[in-house]
Amino acid sequence: ENSFNAVAIRTRNAQHLESQLRRRGFDTRSDYMEWFGGERDFEEEVLYLPNHPAMSTMDIDRLIQAVRSIMK
Repeated sequence: ENSFNAVAIRTRNAQHLESQLRRRGFDTRSDYMEWFGGERDFEEEVLYLPNHPAMSTMDIDRLIQAVRSIMK
């Protein structure tokens, strides 16, 4: 199965989001690659969400719910 190379999000609270996702069992990366394209807002940081072919639809739904809950 195909998976995207990277699922990146930009946020002002990357460290908080990363720690909260790890507490929920999700592995993230903040150092995967440079952010390309357009002007970069240095107040925001890039966080790469887990992404691999072994993730089920349920895993993806849990990740989405976790990100939404944390970002409220």
